[in-house]
Amino acid sequence: MPEQNAAGNQGQGQQQNGLQKLLGTVLRFGVMWWVMSAFKGKQQYQPGEAPAGTAATIYRKGDLLDIHVYLSESSFMRDPAAAQFVWSQHGVGLATAKERTFTHIYKPSKAVQNNGTLYAHVLFTRSGIDPHTPEDEMPPYSVFSKSHSLTKHMPRRQNKTGVNLLSEGGNFTTQKGVDTIQEWINYYKPNLTIALVDHFQAYAQNAIPPQVSPHLMLNEEGQQYPLIYFDEFWLLRDKLIPINDTLDEVPLHITVKTQQFWWMQIQQQMEQSFKMQISTGLAEEGEADEIKRIFLEGNPYLLGLTMAVSMLHTVFDFLAFKNDIGFWKDNKSMEGLSARSIVINAFCQLVIFLYLLDNETSMVVLLSAGELYCHCTKRKSVMLQLRH
Repeated sequence: MPEQNAAGNQGQGQQQNGLQKLLGTVLRFGVMWWVMSAFKGKQQYQPGEAPAGTAATIYRKGDLLDIHVYLSESSFMRDPAAAQFVWSQHGVGLATAKERTFTHIYKPSKAVQNNGTLYAHVLFTRSGIDPHTPEDEMPPYSVFSKSHSLTKHMPRRQNKTGVNLLSEGGNFTTQKGVDTIQEWINYYKPNLTIALVDHFQAYAQNAIPPQVSPHLMLNEEGQQYPLIYFDEFWLLRDKLIPINDTLDEVPLHITVKTQQFWWMQIQQQMEQSFKMQISTGLAEEGEADEIKRIFLEGNPYLLGLTMAVSMLHTVFDFLAFKNDIGFWKDNKSMEGLSARSIVINAFCQLVIFLYLLDNETSMVVLLSAGELYCHCTKRKSVMLQLRH
């Protein structure tokens, strides 16, 4: 049936489009990496040896740090004693330490249950320094911190819209919701991943790459602290927990790990690509999570094979479409062809296209249903031949 073919084409199209978007992102990252090399820092300097106007690193790779994690409803932590202490780790090698994990059970306050914001404050000190020591008694630049929001306001997740094509009795039933008003609620992020980025290059203070500057912390002299990155790339939307007054306790999974600078750039580039596709209508909210889920739950060898087959399928599909259009454009005879079959196929393709359009399918999937144009060209050619 046309509807069944439409459902199959839609599912296959979504998987192929996800892989095609991934391949496009990798190619764009290659171009970005080439551009980034022009801004790359020249070398590392010892403390006090950097030329004027250079944002040199204060810390070196392998320096030992103590990491302290606090929770607070304030976006800025002035005094660690005023925040809720959660976890600490001592002697963590900067960009050399192995992954460390911890799970904390957090009990939301009334303010957080009523759309309040929760922040994680991560305090870094050189190994052996007490974070409660007065600032004027500490060695220079031996303490720095970074904050991260653990809540996010976003539209409430809706039930999936679908059409049951195989319902009992042959009756088609729909699950489309009748509410069109979006309700925004507060969601809790159960994962806090603290990535110590292996990147210690010096930059000119007036030429820091835009991909780095949002994550780079400078002191009053323009020297840079270690690059700390809160990794949320693998935190999918369905893992977020809605917050309300019935939420008594939630887990907070804390991870401290070393991360390579190039992998951080790939993640940022892919996130920007997903946002751009959504803004231009080529993708919908949540499609990025489905692409990430392929990597999380799929076999890497099978994924590589699927990507190769998908690329070949795209090439052959394009060549077949091109040759089909060329044949019917120059065809002057209906010998050996069935006009009835051509008209029926064109009608079926129209039904499939309208079905995909009615289900608010991604624009990329609609464009992949371009066979409708080919069938319309066939029908036009058939009508001209029948007139003669």
